[in-house]
Amino acid sequence: MFVKKEEQLLHALGNVKDSYILEPSRYLGNPQRFMTHQKKKKWPAFAAMAASAALLVAGALYFTLLAGKPDQTDIAPAATTQTEQNQYNQAEALTLPEGWPSFQMDYDSTELELVQGVDGLILCPIVYSEELPVCEIKIEFLPNLLPYAAVERSRKEMASDTTAVHQDQETLRYSFHIADGSVWDSHMADVYIVGAGSAGSYRLTSKYFMEAAEGWGITFAEICGSFTCTLEESPNPEAEKVIMDFAEGYFSGNQITMLSNYYGDSSSLRDTYTGDASRVQIVSLQGLGELDNWLDNWIEKDAFTHVSLAFLETEQSDSYTYLSMEVMKTQAGYRVSSYGLEK
Repeated sequence: MFVKKEEQLLHALGNVKDSYILEPSRYLGNPQRFMTHQKKKKWPAFAAMAASAALLVAGALYFTLLAGKPDQTDIAPAATTQTEQNQYNQAEALTLPEGWPSFQMDYDSTELELVQGVDGLILCPIVYSEELPVCEIKIEFLPNLLPYAAVERSRKEMASDTTAVHQDQETLRYSFHIADGSVWDSHMADVYIVGAGSAGSYRLTSKYFMEAAEGWGITFAEICGSFTCTLEESPNPEAEKVIMDFAEGYFSGNQITMLSNYYGDSSSLRDTYTGDASRVQIVSLQGLGELDNWLDNWIEKDAFTHVSLAFLETEQSDSYTYLSMEVMKTQAGYRVSSYGLEK
């Protein structure tokens, strides 16, 4: 079966029909903002549907990658055919590198494959022309780095011009855009930083070229938006997420993030980290394993227990500093009720 050259090009762009391709100059570097903006108008609605076709063809497959063992996920969305549901019984035969926390993401395995790269995992098109610029998502684990520190390190490592950093207040993930030129094959990238609890952070780099912005660019944005660190290895994933989200707010100076994970008087949240948070190295989260046992056996109202996040203020530090927190179990879940630094 011969494939027309035009069809090969459209596939390289991310399976966008030629009648739906939008002018690259309209792409502003923020995939989420671009999609929201286009949906407000009538005619680009078809373009948005076509641009996400790679995720919708045969349904997106949901994979949970666990440290040390392959995926066993078999959950499919309700609105699928029996044939599509059968695809969810396929296990992703890929084991995470040693030390990587488990994560979950969704993508169409009929279009994309996840493979082991030199220093990370690569999600790339199964069929692609080597003559075109790279289109892929690179997944890297950055151990011992809070998301804020991971963002600052990433911006320093990437020499190309970057846009301002955006943080989603709901998911707390950071993102920024990189553009290297303004011609059709100019390299583009969207970088996402996702917290991985006390272990560190994940960095996802979505790479594509300018002409493929409305194709692979948007498809990759959807995939990166589905990426979640499951904290499978944590003794208490729910509590660890709250504690580390609070710590992220403390070190980055984001009092809104602190407040959403805090129980008490908001006027107590004035203190944030005054050092250089981009140089902070996480060492360990102490006291998490005993958290539930203590709270469940303590009958007094508003009972709390202590946890401590040990960290180095710089890579050259020879002594630990501790962010000590009192943690409560409220009707809304775990919350930090007080905090302070200790040497």
